Amino acid sequence: TSRSEIITAAVRLTGSANAIMRIEGAKSIPYAASAFGSIEWAHVLLMQLCHDDDPVVRAESARSLASLMAYPSSLSELVVQAVASMLREDGVLIPLFTVHGLQQLDASGRVIEEEIRSQISAMSTVHSVRVVREACLLLLRRLTDTTGEL
Repeated sequence: TSRSEIITAAVRLTGSANAIMRIEGAKSIPYAASAFGSIEWAHVLLMQLCHDDDPVVRAESARSLASLMAYPSSLSELVVQAVASMLREDGVLIPLFTVHGLQQLDASGRVIEEEIRSQISAMSTVHSVRVVREACLLLLRRLTDTTGEL
């Protein structure tokens, strides 16, 4: 399978009228992007999906985008802003999935931006939902274990 075929399939999935197809597209993009070493197209598609009408599509897109945040691209600053925005979303699903994406990013040994670390630190104490606070605390512990500092 060629790079263009993979990107075409991802575009088809993410452009579908069916939310389940868009969710699957959002989930598959990180694997396709890492397989080909090209990230800009993935960042663009995921940032677009973060504005979807369906909250599950937004949540899965936020998780995938967060997991790809530290991969360098010409859009890196916009990606950090988009991840920060997803962390600020109301409710449980989108912030929690975004934190899960950051946990995946941390597990890969990639560095998490200081702006995002600060936001996670604040969320660990002030977010209104306990499960989100706990996910933030878990991520902070993992970051501390890896770097020895926040």
